[in-house]
Amino acid sequence: MMGAGSLMIRSCPLPESTPPLAGRSVSLAETLPYEFVIQESGLPIRTALENAFLANRRTTPRRVTNSSSLLVALSVVMGSEAIAPLTREVAQLLTRTSPGLAILNTQETVTVPPFLVLCPRHRELAPVAQKLLDEVLRRL
Repeated sequence: MMGAGSLMIRSCPLPESTPPLAGRSVSLAETLPYEFVIQESGLPIRTALENAFLANRRTTPRRVTNSSSLLVALSVVMGSEAIAPLTREVAQLLTRTSPGLAILNTQETVTVPPFLVLCPRHRELAPVAQKLLDEVLRRL
């Protein structure tokens, strides 16, 4: 679960300045004018964020840089006012060690599933593997 306040934003070139939107509770709608650096479509954090926007009757972000790389996200965020959706734990770790990064306190909760099952996209699982997966998912 990302929870409220799991979006990171970098402000202007001066690390001691306060990033826009930081220091107060903001709605997801207020983040829409900013660029987002986020995982590709279909991945957990991207899906959770898009679902949160749609659940609150908002359009999803239009200005998006697709990247699953934390290093790419940090590079873009550190040189702009872009927002990088991250889990709360990762955002807290990074804001402790990086001046100029801030956690945005969002009014809406963004929930990421606690686990993810990766399956081959272009081929079916072997029957025994599919049975095992079905049983694990059934027990959850």
